[in-house]
Amino acid sequence: MAAAEVHKSFALEGASLTNILSGTGLMDEELRQWLSNCDVAVGWMADPGGRLDSAFHAFGIPHIFVSSPNSRGHRLIHQTDRFLDTIASVVSKSSQDHALRLPLDVTAEAASRLRSRGIVPSQPLVIIHPGSGSRHKCATPGLLANLLKKYERNGIAPLVIGGPADDDQVASLQRTYSHPFRILQGLDLLSITGVIAHANCFIGHDSGLTHLAASLQVPTVALFGPTAPHRWAPRGSHVKVVTGPSCRCEGEEAVRSCVNKPCLQIPIERILSACATMAQNENNR
Repeated sequence: MAAAEVHKSFALEGASLTNILSGTGLMDEELRQWLSNCDVAVGWMADPGGRLDSAFHAFGIPHIFVSSPNSRGHRLIHQTDRFLDTIASVVSKSSQDHALRLPLDVTAEAASRLRSRGIVPSQPLVIIHPGSGSRHKCATPGLLANLLKKYERNGIAPLVIGGPADDDQVASLQRTYSHPFRILQGLDLLSITGVIAHANCFIGHDSGLTHLAASLQVPTVALFGPTAPHRWAPRGSHVKVVTGPSCRCEGEEAVRSCVNKPCLQIPIERILSACATMAQNENNR
């Protein structure tokens, strides 16, 4: 675990997870052997009846931790602390955070991809991610369009990135902005990670890519609205959370039905200032 690397991944959608839980013996042989050699298994998911726990024990895994994300005992603390509490007996909370390391070929490929978009290393790069896991956590396309305009006028290269679930947000931004802008969509996770690693500043919402940028220790400005930063925001001196007025919606249904979303009406000057400060701090390190 100290290596901070992922050596192998398996998709657990569909039948794979079902086979693990049922113990039918129908799972892929490579996955079976991998589980049989595991030292630690962590399941951050609800486990009614203890089926996942029992399945892990059946493989002889010595250290097993299964905890529901909805456990009442963890709801009011930051998710990082909750996850670390789950595996406290095998991972020290005093461990220092380190930036994710990327293979050199990944960063080189990303640099080449940026050059193909007319972005050179000498030009400051600001990456803007307009999406998130829910459109209710996203600032208006008009705010992001104004950010693009400000950066382009100031000689900074803004680049919009989009993941598989961001088509609607990207399309809304394209309709709002008056002319074409640089955009990267449809990249696999490793490729988009390489691109983010080149940014002087990353601007995003409460999303996985925002956490990824922070994990790369890229100066990160996180736009938060209806979700609580003290529980969900990425951490670090290189992260700045900016919000609008406090969210007054009570419950997810109220958030979904809120039209104006004042909590995401963030003054553009605050975003620009936060990004400039984060980038300057990085340059002074």
